[in-house]
Amino acid sequence: MSATNYISELGEENTATETLVNLFGRTDVGKAREHNEDNFVICQNVQGNDWEFDEHALKLGKLGCVMVVADGMGGANAGEVASEIMVTTAKSMFQQITTLPESSKGVKDFLIKVLNTAHQNILEHAKKDSQTEGMGTTGVLAWVIGNKAYVAWAGDSRVYLHRAGKQLRPATDDHSMVWQLVLNGHLTPEEARVHPQSNIITQSLGDPNNGPKPDTKTLALQAGDRLMLCSDGLNGMLDDIELEGILNQHQDTATTCQELVNQANLAGGGDNITVLLMDVLETSSNTESTYRDTADQTGGKTTMKKGILWGVSLVILFFSIFLLTQSISNSSSKPNAADSALVGGGKALNSEKLRQIWQNFQKQKEKDQDTTSKKTDSTRSQGDGRQRNNITDESAPPTERVDQSLIKALEAQLSQLLNEKAGVKKKIQQLKIKYKDVPGDLAKLKALEQRLTDEIASPLLSNKVIEGANQLRVPKTMREYEKAKNTIERVEANLVIIQEKMRYWALNPSNG
Repeated sequence: MSATNYISELGEENTATETLVNLFGRTDVGKAREHNEDNFVICQNVQGNDWEFDEHALKLGKLGCVMVVADGMGGANAGEVASEIMVTTAKSMFQQITTLPESSKGVKDFLIKVLNTAHQNILEHAKKDSQTEGMGTTGVLAWVIGNKAYVAWAGDSRVYLHRAGKQLRPATDDHSMVWQLVLNGHLTPEEARVHPQSNIITQSLGDPNNGPKPDTKTLALQAGDRLMLCSDGLNGMLDDIELEGILNQHQDTATTCQELVNQANLAGGGDNITVLLMDVLETSSNTESTYRDTADQTGGKTTMKKGILWGVSLVILFFSIFLLTQSISNSSSKPNAADSALVGGGKALNSEKLRQIWQNFQKQKEKDQDTTSKKTDSTRSQGDGRQRNNITDESAPPTERVDQSLIKALEAQLSQLLNEKAGVKKKIQQLKIKYKDVPGDLAKLKALEQRLTDEIASPLLSNKVIEGANQLRVPKTMREYEKAKNTIERVEANLVIIQEKMRYWALNPSNG
């Protein structure tokens, strides 16, 4: 289900409200980067020009509140400068707001204008300072007015809307190559999260050759909702189930933000991490409408964009295949038919297997949808998640145990995966002997062998799916079971991709 369908499922009522919220934000450099290229800003009261936040509940003013996240890119070319320009531009433009736009479309048009203006400001800065040429940033912002959150974004920084009884999904669709493949059914969200090309975005602010084409959404808010904005340093380290588990603990916004950052760092901290969180504590609707127009679209562009996306989807799909083939160089010298047979697999077989993985993933999600939000690992909550509602540990429901039939099925799934991995490793070792005197081919075979470790063995170990002699670490709670199953399915998809790369290598080896 795309983010668009999810939002329409939540519904959009256009009524004036009095809303009580709590806002907080946090950013962290992570474990792998030398400096932080993320930036964010929060205005808890646009009318009062109050560009700060604290841990206290506040009543939204007439002009609402604003949350902005920017994830800079460019490394030595000053990604942090680009992200700073993004948040500074947003702050400057909102400081000029004295009255609300006349319609919801006017609100979203203003948000698009903020992103486009930031884009131009980044380009102008790069022209003046050649050392920052090539810098860029994502941009996502939410303008909360009454019981509505108006969202606009360019890039892969996300918005999530957490609601009790609803499975957590992104409320925005990433502008990235792999997410387009998710929308087209070619990848699962988890496969996209760990895909080697997950860092390739299709639009950003600051690209002189490809200007941003921001998207917008309107989210209807209810009491108890949690609105979260984040850079991909968070959702790249933690999957949606892990994010939901932390949000379900119902700790205050400051504690939750810190816990999200901590868990992302424990998962590897491979990028800068930024998370903003707004809790909707109370919201009461009046009969007077805030905006009379109810269409949640960007004017007449919507229909045209859908048509264009079909073409873009095909281009992205072919590009993905191209990346697979080009990752192992072409050559005129080809292995014989025996080499191809040794590699095995084949495109049709692997495509069918990917579809099967996707279908299994969807079935499991549907099966767990009604219960996931209620099943939180008690070892992670440690009682803190209940402090806010003054509920003691004694009143908490018992942790649900995992049915033995599920464990046996998971053991069988893991065993099959490990057997297939062993088979692939054996084939690679045989090919390494055959091509030991061809440096180029030997290097690529070694790279594939390393991927077996990085993308198969490492995730199983780091996520505590296996222990001892590749035995299943028996999950004790449903949350542990769900995490283990998702990890295995992700690794299965990785193995299929490695097999596909082997097949392309067999058809097109390098010259060495």
